[in-house]
Amino acid sequence: MTATWTRVQTLYACLKGIDPYVELALNLTPLFYFPWVAVTTSGGWPVPPIKIAFPKLSILLRLNNLSPKEFAEGEKGGKPIFDHGNLPTGLDWSDIVQVPSLYSGLADDGDTIWRYCAARVEKAFFDLLHADSLLQSYIYRLSLGLPFSKEPQPAAKVDLPQHPLFAPPPLPPAVVVGVIDDGLAVANQRFRDRDGGTRVQYLWVQDGNGTKPPAPKPPTGPAVSTGAPFPGSTGWQFCKAEIDAFMKHYAKDGAVDEDALYRALGIIDYRLYSHQAAAQSIAHGTQVMDQLCGADPATVDPRCPARPIVAVQLPTRTTATSSGADLAPHVAEAIDYILYCSAQIAQLYKVSSLPVVINFSYGRYAGPHDGTHLLEQLIDRRIAQRESYGVNGRLRLVLPAGNNYLPQGHAQLTFGSNASLSVKWRQQPDSRTPGYLEIWLPEDGGATAPPGSLKSRLSISLTPPGGGPSMTLGEDPNNALQLLNSDGYAVGAVVYAPTAPQTKRPMFLVALAPTASVEGKPLGSAGEWTVTLANDPSHGLGPNERIHAWVERNSAPLGYPPLGRQSSFDDKNYDYDISYDLSGLEIDAPRPIETDDAASYVRRFGTINAYGTGESAIVIGGYERRSRIVAHYSAAGPALPHTGYTSSFHRIGPDALVPADDSDAHLGILGAGVRSNSVVAMDGTSVAAPQVARLVADLLANGDKADADQIQKLAAYAEAHPPPNLPNPVLPFGQPRDGAGRLPLPLVVKIER
Repeated sequence: MTATWTRVQTLYACLKGIDPYVELALNLTPLFYFPWVAVTTSGGWPVPPIKIAFPKLSILLRLNNLSPKEFAEGEKGGKPIFDHGNLPTGLDWSDIVQVPSLYSGLADDGDTIWRYCAARVEKAFFDLLHADSLLQSYIYRLSLGLPFSKEPQPAAKVDLPQHPLFAPPPLPPAVVVGVIDDGLAVANQRFRDRDGGTRVQYLWVQDGNGTKPPAPKPPTGPAVSTGAPFPGSTGWQFCKAEIDAFMKHYAKDGAVDEDALYRALGIIDYRLYSHQAAAQSIAHGTQVMDQLCGADPATVDPRCPARPIVAVQLPTRTTATSSGADLAPHVAEAIDYILYCSAQIAQLYKVSSLPVVINFSYGRYAGPHDGTHLLEQLIDRRIAQRESYGVNGRLRLVLPAGNNYLPQGHAQLTFGSNASLSVKWRQQPDSRTPGYLEIWLPEDGGATAPPGSLKSRLSISLTPPGGGPSMTLGEDPNNALQLLNSDGYAVGAVVYAPTAPQTKRPMFLVALAPTASVEGKPLGSAGEWTVTLANDPSHGLGPNERIHAWVERNSAPLGYPPLGRQSSFDDKNYDYDISYDLSGLEIDAPRPIETDDAASYVRRFGTINAYGTGESAIVIGGYERRSRIVAHYSAAGPALPHTGYTSSFHRIGPDALVPADDSDAHLGILGAGVRSNSVVAMDGTSVAAPQVARLVADLLANGDKADADQIQKLAAYAEAHPPPNLPNPVLPFGQPRDGAGRLPLPLVVKIER
């Protein structure tokens, strides 16, 4: 690859609290992120200039001294929150910012303060943000989400029925279970009641495209009313009555044509993406949903189901690709949608609120890993807000620990007595997704970098395979490095992100272009890239101050075509599956080595889900049910400490381990396939988490707190009283990976393998 490094001025990384991926997406490497249109030669290859098609962008905000209502209106106290002179000609605030009505009405009221808000914005919003210091003062933090493949339409406003409320009962009459996932087979019999209707009270297909189809009108009686309790949001929303009407419409001889139903509901839509999870025999979301709330329909009373379901299907592209952008805006909206719907469901039970448990079996490899990710902060905030509801309104959210214990995606570095250090980052050939590396530095404001100091403690440079090193970039948010190919297109970038509010650690973010493309996109180089960090001799890091680096995931999720191939660190001192006998000779290990070697900078510990290091979520790892050994992929803590917390909380590892495999021979655990009466096996901490979420729902129904502390106590008790008919090996890893112990739970599908 003939390419040249150049130093460029940043537009957004220099703004405090702005996600550095905004800099990559809108300035340094837009081809990694957005759809594009190319002029082609007769041979079909793109020639300059390639034009970027900028769609609306999803963002998650934490506002500063501003409510979501004020942000939606673009005014505070009757005055604009921006300088009109900076707004592009011919545009109003409402042309560039759309705030869903779930947030647009949230105004501060006494002690009730609202600061988190999701929005859809045009690129012009970021142009305004770059130029306008007044608007910048109101943005505390901003996280970027993926653009949609096609622009969904907003839902229409609906007036929902209100019912007289009874006094709060001593125990909740039901617990709302929420699932945020992909490939949700909502018509599967495991999610029906004994009358054949669905238990899904509300469904939101976030990327439902075009005009939402009306529910089929029954032969007699009135038309089915629409069910969009969250007006103004994008995509398609359906209530139970609508889903039931569609199920009856597509039923023949007592059986529902589930594929046709899912196409009608937008759960399967090949216009958006070539892979549709619910069209396969196994789907991540369906298996997770079964572990969470699947049941024999004969046991479910349609008049008062004990576990009414709210399901949110994430946009397909957010699941299918890895662009370095974040799921946070989509997930934040999903969480708040579930909470909003729970209030509507509570009306059916004639109470003001119901407890809610949400399972979100997704994760990130990269991130601050100290509880300060914006989504983690929102989760902590929402759980804290619901504590005031007491036994009849608590919120619990369950996450997987992650499956990235062994992919060599975490490095821990110290300079010691060295002036510089290098790590090898291997890019796989034939990878059609970009590679991202986040290098998190120690908290600034320490002894080596006084508060407000502009001195750079260290610098970074990058050396491509077979090439020379780049120029260096210090801790300078005003400049970035960009790697341009011979046609002038960016195939790599390095940007420095200063400390954001809440996250006190700055980071270097490195982005590399895909190494393969069927569309003719500009490519990066496969092979071994060298990342070099140089310590400043006068005011650099101390010899034992730790730098942590994480490679972001870019491999394909379950069932999806293999677009990306996972990049990883490459260290000659890292042994994957080679052990040594007493004489020092190499021998093949019976399974991958699962302990860290101090001689290697590649570390297995510290790989815990980057969404799962906050204070309030319940985080679950996995073990093999029959052998009772930790699943080889189950990720580990500890998370990084953070001095900014008002509490002393510091996540050490998952809260507990739950079966994620039956055995080495029988991988995974059994659960529902996409179509009714099918059973499939799926492994991973993604299926461990919803088993605990099911338990949490039962505990909430009994009036328990059902928080992480209670789960830890139950796991510790189970660890002290192991099953008598199974092996009981000692857990060797300690709390960072083992949590409080193994928590055997009843099988959802009781079929022996």
